[in-house]
Amino acid sequence: MPRRDDWDPEHLPDLEGRRYLITGSNKGLGFFAALQLAGAGAHVVMTGRNPNRLAAARAAVLRQVTDATPATVETLLLDTSNLGSVRAAAATARGRRGLDGLLLNAGIVHPPKTR
Repeated sequence: MPRRDDWDPEHLPDLEGRRYLITGSNKGLGFFAALQLAGAGAHVVMTGRNPNRLAAARAAVLRQVTDATPATVETLLLDTSNLGSVRAAAATARGRRGLDGLLLNAGIVHPPKTR
């Protein structure tokens, strides 16, 4: 078993045949995760709430992943602040092959003053 300090997100094992869904993947940590997983050969489902930004992020991932990598990248609209959007995205994801991983990349930009 490799030591913990040997792990490097830029040198992941071969993930061909694995499928991952990432929330908020059009920028920041979600984009980085999508890029690394796709670069390792995984099928990546990038989600986000803005279709234009999501398409641009997908295109950026595909530009940066080498041709030798058998990765595939798809997009799925998902606004986690809208339960209808969450239900629709879940129904779409449920109708496809299972997931090997789910990266719930979320943060609160403007937290409420009261709970």
